[in-house]
Amino acid sequence: MKKVILVSLITLLVSCAPGATLTSAGSSFDRVQVGQEWAIEYTLNGQSERGTFVITRDARPHDFTCGSGCGDLESVASMGARVTEAASGTGEVWLWNYKSGKRDTSFVARRLGRFDDVTCYVALGVAAETFKANITPNGVTKSESGSCRVLNVR
Repeated sequence: MKKVILVSLITLLVSCAPGATLTSAGSSFDRVQVGQEWAIEYTLNGQSERGTFVITRDARPHDFTCGSGCGDLESVASMGARVTEAASGTGEVWLWNYKSGKRDTSFVARRLGRFDDVTCYVALGVAAETFKANITPNGVTKSESGSCRVLNVR
């Protein structure tokens, strides 16, 4: 009986630890913080490129003015990142907080392999296999809707 209670207590402690998530389908990512490495794969029309975003700077709030077009949006912040596969070696991570409690983040690199511009929108705290992306292929001026997935976070 003591072993059952102990195992249940340990399971409860692990599942309630900050940032911990138990999911049955997909992965859920709860937060972005300095020092993390996010490996992300961007896919458009069967072509894929991978970027590893190493978060280098704490979130800095941004003033934004958009009037009634903001809807549920409450605050916006950005973080600096080093992207090991990007041509410039740099990227940005944007944090979007909504009044409803929803939180999103977007991983942006200006040049990543065959793509001139990539943005991956990850819904934080939501289990999913893939997320939406905007991708601009090399030599094209208009971005297209693609997909992205988080390969791992360390």
